[in-house]
Amino acid sequence: MTPEIEDNNLEPDVTPEIEDNNLEPDVTPEIEDNNLEPDVTPEIEDNQKDEPIGDETPPVEDDEPIGDETPPVEDQGGEDTAGEIEDNPIDENGGDNSSGDDSEISVTVSYTDATSGIIADLSKGTVTRLFTTSDEVPFKILPLGDSNTRGFPNQASIGGYRTRLWQRLVGGNGFNIDFVGQAKSGPENIDRDHEGRGGFTIDELIENSKNFSGFNQPTAPLYTTIEHTLNYAQPDAVLLMAGTNDILQNKPVNTALTDLGILVDKIVTAMPDTQVLVSSIIPHTSTNVNRQQRTTEFSQQVEEIVVAPRANTNPNIRFVDMFNLPFVSGDYDNDGIHLTASGYDKLADKWYSEIRMLPSSEETLSDVQNIIGSAYDDTLMGDDQSNVIRGDGGNDWLIGGGGEDTFILAPGEGTNTIADFESGIDRIGLTDGLEFEQLLISSGSDASQTQIAIADTGESLAIFLGIDPSMINADDFILV
Repeated sequence: MTPEIEDNNLEPDVTPEIEDNNLEPDVTPEIEDNNLEPDVTPEIEDNQKDEPIGDETPPVEDDEPIGDETPPVEDQGGEDTAGEIEDNPIDENGGDNSSGDDSEISVTVSYTDATSGIIADLSKGTVTRLFTTSDEVPFKILPLGDSNTRGFPNQASIGGYRTRLWQRLVGGNGFNIDFVGQAKSGPENIDRDHEGRGGFTIDELIENSKNFSGFNQPTAPLYTTIEHTLNYAQPDAVLLMAGTNDILQNKPVNTALTDLGILVDKIVTAMPDTQVLVSSIIPHTSTNVNRQQRTTEFSQQVEEIVVAPRANTNPNIRFVDMFNLPFVSGDYDNDGIHLTASGYDKLADKWYSEIRMLPSSEETLSDVQNIIGSAYDDTLMGDDQSNVIRGDGGNDWLIGGGGEDTFILAPGEGTNTIADFESGIDRIGLTDGLEFEQLLISSGSDASQTQIAIADTGESLAIFLGIDPSMINADDFILV
């Protein structure tokens, strides 16, 4: 029972264990003389606070043992030098904390040498290293779906989203990647392996009992079952986008969603350690209103019906929203079903951003107050103490939590999104020659956001959420 497609030229469709041997932080804390500032810790100078009390604060005795009080890092994998912990004798007001009380010593952990982004939560004492690969073992990715995974039209030189995704992962970042699958298509300068079977419905990806050959050029081996495919490919991650052909063949939306859930369950059962990224499908833009509506109905329920219930118990299952990408008319082929190169590039960029967020390893921290992120996009969360948080490079998401927190801004370190700044309580630390007089403070994309940029260059340093520009003034800033 081969599905009948209205036009063979319009074939329907749209359709880690990650080994991280280079990511371990140095687990031996380097304790320096308490009278010296560690290199990785921002020195906070607060010119708006009272004069230091000087001799009234007893100095820390050099022979006072503090080694046992420096928290270790327990790392499950990797060997890079990021994650070093150092004693940081700065007090919560930005001055030298030489009270002599070990409990007052502020400890900073730095990930400036990390080879991937991190998600750090000081309140939980966890740091998750994000996606990276080892030089010895490639990370295997299985692109799974229909013709929008294979690429349309049917020429062998068309790689769909896989072309740009390969270029970004391998050419742009040097990751050790292996696309896997029995079908082959795309330009010669990428890994052409995949399982994008043109014309396949979701149930045919589960088990091709009809022996439907699909629309592939060049000819691919006959697809049998998802278990056979997984056994052949042995993927670390599956990029699953399927359902368009179910819509085109007028299958009930609920049936298609049920089949998608079954497919995900079979993947997880066969490969329990594999990361499974499940996407919605792209909008249908032909003149068939019924298909448009059913495509919308399907895509809007993939996360709620298929992904969320399974992700609650399996963190390896993730939802990817392809339906709401900013497609324009030029991104679509004339059939309103398939994409052009610009549309496939948008799919690739979305897959890329989701892959970069895949976890690589996790470690634990204890009694760390301050954190410096990596050169990549990080999420850094403080606790109920007074934290000093610096994103370093990348476009980072910073959350202070409770306490009087200090968020560090510097030129050339990307745009930080700061979620919970409280004027008069938290502070903005300026470093690397940056001064308050150089800044432009204005509204962000809406009235509840504030943007801080360098006035002369326009470089965006930070977006503050939930705060009006008029609420931020010079008293909120310190030099560090």
